[in-house]
Amino acid sequence: MYLQHLAVLLLSVLVLPISHATNRIPEVPNANHVFNAVHSSMRQWGSSLNHNGMSFFLATVPAGTELYHGTSKQEEISGTEWLAFEPEHALIFARPHRGPPPGEGHGPPNDRPHYGVDEPDRRHNGKPSPMMDDGRKRHSDAARFADSKLPGVTPAWPPWKRPPPHERSRTRPSTYDLNHYERLNSEPPAHRGERSDTQQPLSSHASKDSTEYGYLHTYTPKHNLRLLYLDGLSAGKTPNGTLDTQDMLLLNLTDLDSPMAGEYQRAEGLCNLTKTLWENKIDGVLRMEAGFEIILCDFTEHLQRKDVVAISQHEHRGASGKGPDGWQYLKAITSRYQGIGGNRVKLDLENFVSVFAYPNIDGLFDNDVQSDYAMPRLQNVKEGDRMRVKDDVTDMILRKDWNTDEQLRDWQAVADMVVQRYSKPLHHLHTDKDIREDKDALTLYLATLLRPFISSARNATLETQRCVSQYIPTLPLPPQPVASLAHLNLYVVTHRLCDTLLTALSIASSPTSHSSFTSVYASHAVELIDDLVEFLSWTTWKDCGACADEEVCFIPIWPMGSHEDHAHPRCKREEDAEDGGGGYWGSRRRSHGKRRMKRDRKYEFTRYRN
Repeated sequence: MYLQHLAVLLLSVLVLPISHATNRIPEVPNANHVFNAVHSSMRQWGSSLNHNGMSFFLATVPAGTELYHGTSKQEEISGTEWLAFEPEHALIFARPHRGPPPGEGHGPPNDRPHYGVDEPDRRHNGKPSPMMDDGRKRHSDAARFADSKLPGVTPAWPPWKRPPPHERSRTRPSTYDLNHYERLNSEPPAHRGERSDTQQPLSSHASKDSTEYGYLHTYTPKHNLRLLYLDGLSAGKTPNGTLDTQDMLLLNLTDLDSPMAGEYQRAEGLCNLTKTLWENKIDGVLRMEAGFEIILCDFTEHLQRKDVVAISQHEHRGASGKGPDGWQYLKAITSRYQGIGGNRVKLDLENFVSVFAYPNIDGLFDNDVQSDYAMPRLQNVKEGDRMRVKDDVTDMILRKDWNTDEQLRDWQAVADMVVQRYSKPLHHLHTDKDIREDKDALTLYLATLLRPFISSARNATLETQRCVSQYIPTLPLPPQPVASLAHLNLYVVTHRLCDTLLTALSIASSPTSHSSFTSVYASHAVELIDDLVEFLSWTTWKDCGACADEEVCFIPIWPMGSHEDHAHPRCKREEDAEDGGGGYWGSRRRSHGKRRMKRDRKYEFTRYRN
C-alpha cells in the first residue's frame, strides 16, 4: 500500500516537466523579522524570546477594561504612573512605604541597585549587602494580605490568620522573587531627596514616614485609551538592548547611569512627547516586562478608580524570600504567553513602523548582545537613521484617526495560520534523521504536504502562488494602493516558504541513474529546508509542549533566566524555577565582548559578560 501511494504521488509530480513563468517578488529587508514582530506582538512568549523589539504599533485599550496599580498610598493616584494588566503584576508594588532608618543618608539619586543582579561590588563575603545604596535595609518581599479593619477597603485575608511580623531576609532572592521586580528608579529632580520602596506618581512627594500597608488599586478607563505599543521586552531594565527604541531612538537618553536609574526620566520623556511632538494624539505607552504595563500620562483625566485593597506585610515565604506569591506571579505572566486575552488590547496592524523595514540601516545586528541567535540593537545605528524612524513614528501617530471604527485585517491571525500549518512539518523535516536520509520518504512527505497546490501540468510559479494565496492575498498592482507593511512582509516570507518546499520536492523527486545518488539528492533538499528554518526563526520551535498543571515553560523574562533557558526552554516546577539561576541579562557593567556577523552570516561570540 505504501508503494502504491508513493507511485501515485510521484506520478503527479513527475509526469510533466515544470514550466517557469516570471513573477518578480519585491526585495524586502528583514522580512522574516517583520513577520515575527507581527506574530509575537502582545504575546509574552515571542516578545520575551525576541526581547529587543524594533517595531512601533498604535494600540487601543477599551473603556471599562480593569487595570491595576500597586502603591504605598491609599488615596487616588494622579499624574503620570504605571498600570498593569494582571493584579499579580501590580501586587509587586503594593508595598508599605519604609522611611529611611534614623541617621542613614539617602545617597546619590542614581546610585541604586539593579535588582536581579548581585554585582560583586555590592556584596559582602559573597552575600548581598545588608544595606542598599540609599541606606535602606534589605528585606524579603512580603506576602500581601489585607486588613479588614481599614474602613472602605476590601479585606483580602482574615485578620485572625495574619502571622507575626516577618524577619528581614538578607539572602539572595529566588529566580522569580518579587524583590527582583521592584522599580528602583531615580525620581524627578524636584523629588530626589525623598525615597520610597514603591512607585510614586511623578508629580507627588513621597512621605518619609513608614506606613503599615501597601495598596492595590483597580482602575478602569473612562474612554478608550490611545497608546503607542513598543514591542519586545520594552519595559525590561536591561543593558542588552531592550530599551533601545526608547532611550536611543525616541528620547535620545545618553547620560543614564543604568537602565533602572532612568525609568522616571523615561516616563517623563515619553509623556512629554505625547503633549508636544505628538500633539496629545496618544495617552501613554504600552510596554512589556514580566507582564504587560501602561505608562499612562494622566491618571485623573483617563481613569476612574473602581476598588482599592489594603495589603499588609506578612512572613509568608520564609527566610529565603521564596514562596507562593512569586510562583503565582510567574504562573500569571506565563498564562499570557500566547496573548493578552479578552480583547483587552487592539493593535492597528495595517499601519505600523519597524526599524527592520528600512533597507539602508547598517549595524543593526553588529552589537554586544549575548544570546543563542542574533539580536538587533540600535547602539551602532547612525543617529540620522534613528531620527528617520522617529519621524515616521510621529507621522504615524499624527495621521491616525482614532474615531474611525474601520474593520482592519488581522494580520497576526493571518501569520498564525501560516505558522500553525507549517511549524510542525518544518520542525520534523529539520530534526528527524530517518526522513532526512531517505529520498523516497522525504519525497512522499513533501508531496503529501504540498498536494493541494500541484497539478499534473507542473508550473512552478502557479504552484507557489497557490500555496501562498491559501492565506496571503496577492500583492496589489498599480494603480491600486501599495500593500501595507504587514501584507508585504507576510507575503514575501510565505512566498519563500512555499517556493523552498516546492523546490525541495522537485529535487528529492528527481530520477537518479544510480541508487548511490539518492542520498545526495535528499541531502541537497534538506539543506534548503534547513536554511529556511534558520531564516524563519519561529518562536514555536522553542515551545516546551504541554507542561504539568503546576509547571511552567520557563524562559528568560527580565530579570529571570539563564542562557540555557533561552536556548532550550523546559517545563519547570516551583522549586526548579527558584533554583534555576540567572545570568542571561548580564549586569549594569559595560560588556567586554561583541557579537559580530562573520562573512558567512553566522554569528560568533568574543566572550560573555562578566
